[in-house]
Amino acid sequence: MSTEGCPAPLVFEVTAAERRGWRLQRIGWVLMGAVIVLAAAGGLGAGPLSRRTIESGGVRLEYEAIDRVGHSTAMSWSVSTSAGSVRLSLDSTMLAVFDIESWVPAPARSEATTNGIDLFFSVATNNPVAIRMRAMPVSPGRFTPRVKAAPGGPWIPLPVTVLP
Repeated sequence: MSTEGCPAPLVFEVTAAERRGWRLQRIGWVLMGAVIVLAAAGGLGAGPLSRRTIESGGVRLEYEAIDRVGHSTAMSWSVSTSAGSVRLSLDSTMLAVFDIESWVPAPARSEATTNGIDLFFSVATNNPVAIRMRAMPVSPGRFTPRVKAAPGGPWIPLPVTVLP
């Protein structure tokens, strides 16, 4: 049997450029998968990787260290007190970075200070007092607002990254 007159079989050659292209595609797939896993875990906001808890001087504070502009977030304080009131101080960076939406319970009164604002909460129980603030970041960047829960207490820094 003669093969004359039959077309030659097609042979595909894989060039070095095609191999580089395929390698770049695989790298892109891995990077996309990594971003998806990072986002699901809270690396881009609202998840286990972004939650922080700070305890200092009888104060426990829980907040999101990675947040997004325009996304409402919660900060929760648990303050040990033997008095019938709690005083929280927020510095001017906190007031510039976050638009405060609500407090639970609502503060009985507030006073502007040279460093920011002092909020006074009347409480019925003695130990510990739970206070919750809802706020929305207004500008992207890395910030370190500070809070304190007693007139002579230490300022507690809250490192936060706000993504666009």
